[in-house]
Amino acid sequence: MTNANGAVPSYVLNRDELASTRLTLQHFAMIKWQSWMLHPDIQHALSNTPNPKIADLASGNGIWGIELAEQLPSAEILCTDISDEQFPAPLARPSNTKFEVADLFEPPPQNYVGYYDFVHLRLTVGWLLDRNWRVLLRNVLSMLKPGGWIQWEEVTAAPSKNGTSGPMWLIDSDWTMTRGCLPHMEKTMKSTGMWTAIEWVHTLPEVFKQYGLQDVATFEPKPRSSVLQPQKELLRWFLIEIAETMVKNGRAEAKEQLASDLEEFDNFYKSGKAVTYGWCVALGRKPL
Repeated sequence: MTNANGAVPSYVLNRDELASTRLTLQHFAMIKWQSWMLHPDIQHALSNTPNPKIADLASGNGIWGIELAEQLPSAEILCTDISDEQFPAPLARPSNTKFEVADLFEPPPQNYVGYYDFVHLRLTVGWLLDRNWRVLLRNVLSMLKPGGWIQWEEVTAAPSKNGTSGPMWLIDSDWTMTRGCLPHMEKTMKSTGMWTAIEWVHTLPEVFKQYGLQDVATFEPKPRSSVLQPQKELLRWFLIEIAETMVKNGRAEAKEQLASDLEEFDNFYKSGKAVTYGWCVALGRKPL
């Protein structure tokens, strides 16, 4: 699954040490929101599988695989990403993990076909953008054994009252939720291509069924007070990283845009309100 031409596809965020810190915070915030790393159906299946083979794909700094390696010491866990820039140092890699550079748009090596009991993906929208995600899905599903599971976690979009779509919700002080986004923040997110790139996420369960998966299910956690602070910090961090990437790509105006974004964002929270986003976990099992 290595990238044939050695090129790394566009990515709207950073891959430096600070960005890796964001990935770690993001991981624990997501687990807190979901209340689990593995969906209970998958947890049950793996608990009855001796020495399960697991692949964490597009794993970034590998924090998900590292955490699972400690929970399932008998598991064999592969962590892949298109870039090795955020891979942990060798001492930080549990002995039951291995890390490899892989392009998920390329077919997997033959020795990985039909090898895994479980594959995991999360937050691909930052680099999928307008690429054909069904190609990726076919490659990923080919890695599963008969009876193997997939769990895909993603930001999701839904239509708003004015007919547009996007991932964001505005929460009023009385917990009234309105689909929408802060104007400056929306402008920045749309400039990355991610705003429309997520519109396919709600189709995942149906596409899973089209590809023959069984026991297809979804889980969409609801916002609650204990997750709003880490979500705020992540969203703010996200805006800063987008601006830094835009400046690196020659868009100097992004500095001024960031100042407007952060002022609007901070004032919204100071008024007693909050911003959150849609989140969906889709899972399915390959037939025996």
